[in-house]
Amino acid sequence: ALPGDVHVEEYRLLAIDVSSCQIQDAHYRRIPSVRNAWGFFNAQIGWWANDSRRTYFIDQTRGDQVLRLVEFNTHTGATRILFEETSETHINISADSESYPTHMPLPDSNELIWWSERSGWAHIYLYDLDTGELKNTITQGDWLVRDVCHFDAKRREVFIQTAGRVEGRDPYYRDICRVQVDTGELTTVLSTDDEYVVHVQKSLLFQIAEGSIGWDIGKKTAGVSPCGDYIVTTRSRIDQVPVSLLLDREGTLVCELETADIS
Repeated sequence: ALPGDVHVEEYRLLAIDVSSCQIQDAHYRRIPSVRNAWGFFNAQIGWWANDSRRTYFIDQTRGDQVLRLVEFNTHTGATRILFEETSETHINISADSESYPTHMPLPDSNELIWWSERSGWAHIYLYDLDTGELKNTITQGDWLVRDVCHFDAKRREVFIQTAGRVEGRDPYYRDICRVQVDTGELTTVLSTDDEYVVHVQKSLLFQIAEGSIGWDIGKKTAGVSPCGDYIVTTRSRIDQVPVSLLLDREGTLVCELETADIS
């Protein structure tokens, strides 16, 4: 849809019980197709709770000035708005317009790591999805959270990439950190005058171009091991050859994996 169009494609949300073929409509208005043009789950703005009864979705209004996180009970059709963000200008839900949203659901504890620029800087927040309450402002300050890479449930730590924390450094260079989600205690894993890429997650546009949209629903190509003990990253700069490294969780070099051939 273009600005000014009266007739806009809309979603009707419902749940289908595959064993009984019963259809349960969500008690919620039709949702205009905005960022969710490829479906809520494909676009990673919808996900299931572990009880297989509740789903959650982000309702994004046209113009992107209101975001609502909504719970949908697929057995009763009941919905409730857990929290809402509003702005007089465009609200981003990811660090760039072509990538998946930067939030991270935590189904085992029914929490959500929510990425937001509400303070004027991109930071992450911990929400309780049972109550919709903000539990903790995980990061804060005059710098950016550029990526949310991995959640270590055992240690309650999230691996992130930040930018702009070091005065005088190129503000586009990403470093590697981990932060305790309940206390906000941040530990720098690796931060030098270089760009570090921890995970290469396909963008929506890339998936559409190659025809693989929906093949890896809910999965993200990640450079942090499932146990949270190891990290694969590529270090690069405009005047240096890219080098891929294997690190432990403290940032200690385990080995160099590969150096790019720029011949």
